[in-house]
Amino acid sequence: MSISSQIISQSVQIDGRTSVLERHIYAGKSYDVQYLADVGLDIDAVLLLRGENIEAAIVARDAAIAEAANFRTPITRIQYIRRFTSAERQAIDAAAQVSPDVKEFMNMLTWAEDVDVGSPEVQYSLAMFEQAGLIGEGRAAIIGSS
Repeated sequence: MSISSQIISQSVQIDGRTSVLERHIYAGKSYDVQYLADVGLDIDAVLLLRGENIEAAIVARDAAIAEAANFRTPITRIQYIRRFTSAERQAIDAAAQVSPDVKEFMNMLTWAEDVDVGSPEVQYSLAMFEQAGLIGEGRAAIIGSS
């Protein structure tokens, strides 16, 4: 997407300066700028550079908004554990007695202050539980959703 810029009006004032109205359109939104240009100022260059600056500011703002929304809120251990059915919890507990991987995950869960369900470790463990039949098919995606 690129910005479209044009001079809407220009009129020379009594003192020789020029009153300029620019319109910049980006993503369907219009940005009007009015200013007094000094004598000899290249208003076409100002138009071009202001358009580039407006576009850069919008792109930077949109990137910042997207990044600011890029977070996951951890949940408590009990909130995480409650996502499993009673049968799933019992199967995981039994598997922890014989599987070092399951036992390690359960130990980590015990030591954790909270759980980031989107973390690679949690997602891996959920996939492992599902593959081993400890949780039902499709349950890893449900349990591991934010």
